[in-house]
Amino acid sequence: MTTLYIAEKKSQAQDIANAIGVKRMGDGCIELTTGDCITWARGHLLELATPEEHNPAWGGRWTWAQLPMIPDKWKYNVNKKTAEQFRIIVRLVKEATAIVLATDAGREGELIGREILEYCKYKGPIKRLWTSSLVESDILHALQHLKPGAETYPLYEAALARQHCDNLFGLTGTRAASLAANVHKDYFPMGRVQTPTLALVVRRVLEIKNFQVNAFYELEAKVRTASGKDLIMKHAPEGDNKITSKEEATRLKKLADKAKAPLKVVKASESETAPLPYSLPALQADANRLLGFSAKTTLEHAQKLYELKTTTYPRTDCQHLAASQKRDVEQVLSVVARRFDSQVRLLQSKGVTKRDSTFDDSKLTDHHGILPTSLFVHLEGPLLQLYTLICQRYLQMLAPDCRFNATRVQMNCNSVLFKASGKVITEPGWRGISLLG
Repeated sequence: MTTLYIAEKKSQAQDIANAIGVKRMGDGCIELTTGDCITWARGHLLELATPEEHNPAWGGRWTWAQLPMIPDKWKYNVNKKTAEQFRIIVRLVKEATAIVLATDAGREGELIGREILEYCKYKGPIKRLWTSSLVESDILHALQHLKPGAETYPLYEAALARQHCDNLFGLTGTRAASLAANVHKDYFPMGRVQTPTLALVVRRVLEIKNFQVNAFYELEAKVRTASGKDLIMKHAPEGDNKITSKEEATRLKKLADKAKAPLKVVKASESETAPLPYSLPALQADANRLLGFSAKTTLEHAQKLYELKTTTYPRTDCQHLAASQKRDVEQVLSVVARRFDSQVRLLQSKGVTKRDSTFDDSKLTDHHGILPTSLFVHLEGPLLQLYTLICQRYLQMLAPDCRFNATRVQMNCNSVLFKASGKVITEPGWRGISLLG
């Protein structure tokens, strides 16, 4: 064997193996027609050792003298639930002359692969398979463009720093808070993420609980133009300038009442750029608003769609795409058209727009935005609903700008400024493709 591919899960390894060519199934691995081999983890096969394993003094009863708990050297144990698969991987790594990390393309995937190699003290060459899609054509493209291992190594360092930070904060913070509260047979859990998140929730609850209703006033005027048309305008200061006194509102009303002044009218042709692809938070927000899905439900369905190879990797905070993904647009549209033919034809009639501001390599993080893939899969129920959202957002992203004529009117009534505005859409552009329409 020359090259060992390490995937993050068995299904992922099977997809990659199918793209390369399967010779036969092995014990915890798949032998490839190239003479190479692919194996798989099951998430994190290694876990941080317990506090007392790092330092015997940290065991037993919690005391202030134990804090802060900062290990001299980080120790790891093999997860007992996946120990057999780990032994297989260790054996294969020792036999390999080169490694291709094929774990998820991101910080955590990098950690899962690299921590295995660190544990095995592997010193040979490493390359990185980088793809957010499990469609065969995308896997083959990634195989033809393997990244040097050094290019993604900083992601491992970042993930390792996150892991160690979580551990330090959790252990030391939990013990400190529990000791400070002088609790027994109980503890106050602290976490780098959960504690500030809980603080935000509590702060918001207190703001709602202590909210004081403060009345404010706005003035509305019916203005008759020289042509005899009526126009409703408002004097409505914002923020700290809101009118909170009824007496002040009455004074301004008297000042402006029956005033005559020229209307200042500004007209302009404006446009609204199409939205970017979904990130997971943006998808969760729309799925909740339009479908009533919870954030957890949306993630579960999005993960299922990814495993079915009909959408790309869902756990992303990025809403941009790589410039190279422009080449995939027509192929993806041909698949999307099988379900949304009228919307795709509408898009194509207006012109597919591949904006550089959307396909922008400089804006990419670990993963690109969530997209439909070039694979058609039969879907129904909630999966189809979520897939529909992702596809329609993709179509909106590729549509022309929405263009409209905007009109803004102002009238100075004895130093009381009234305003009105409106717009008339001249070219719907991306707004002609409605979500779940």
